[in-house]
Amino acid sequence: MTEDQRPAENVLNSSDMPTGVGLICGVYWVTLIAGVFVLTFISVGMVESPRKYYTAEILLGLMTNVMILYGLNKRKNWIPPFILFYSTWGLFSQFIRIVGQSATSSSSLTTNFGRFLSGMFFVYQIYLFTRKDIKLYFREKGQTIY
Repeated sequence: MTEDQRPAENVLNSSDMPTGVGLICGVYWVTLIAGVFVLTFISVGMVESPRKYYTAEILLGLMTNVMILYGLNKRKNWIPPFILFYSTWGLFSQFIRIVGQSATSSSSLTTNFGRFLSGMFFVYQIYLFTRKDIKLYFREKGQTIY
């Protein structure tokens, strides 16, 4: 086989990407860039860390974002189950944080609104990555638990 006669399934073409996957990639890029800025500001000393393990939480989130972006861009077959697990975990986490905290000030209302938007994004991911065409795009085989 010559170089031009590669099998069609190995050629990665971004034009055949399903509609919602591009939006999800964009959201993960924005959160990755924002996390790098926050981590830089904390390490330089411009912002004081509110909690003891805040930097470790940011680093874990950045590593997760990089892993998800890698899987989405390379069309890895493990990405739909991983995103479904990550979204379900995040949805439960945000729900517990919203319900468990009493909204008394405007800053806690803003935080809860951000958590609500994050939860809606997780719901959108769960909806998107359970669709059959998305699973075919990522060549996922087998039954997903969700």
